[in-house]
Amino acid sequence: MEGLAKVWEGSQHKPNLGYFTFQASICDPANPKSLKLYYSELFSIEEEATSENKKMLEFIHQSAILSGNKGIYVGYRGMDRGTLLTDMIDNDNSFIIRENDRNLLYNGKMMSYREIA
Repeated sequence: MEGLAKVWEGSQHKPNLGYFTFQASICDPANPKSLKLYYSELFSIEEEATSENKKMLEFIHQSAILSGNKGIYVGYRGMDRGTLLTDMIDNDNSFIIRENDRNLLYNGKMMSYREIA
């Protein structure tokens, strides 16, 4: 298959060949049990000129425009990147990032998620 690249296989705790996926769902606060797929993309880092970060930022920017910036981005697995967090903070996006014990560089200092929160 064309465009296969190393991707992290979380269940096996090692890299394998595959494709990156990016998916987003929406939930209406009036009916929180009704979760709907909003966006889904399968892509190859090897075949595309756009980085994974750029793809995520384009999605965040477009969905914020379409929603009047009224949504809350809830994410994990890649949503904790400094590039994304800085952009969401700078653009006044609301977000919740699920994380455990990973540290981030925040205001020039390595800090845990707990400390930053």
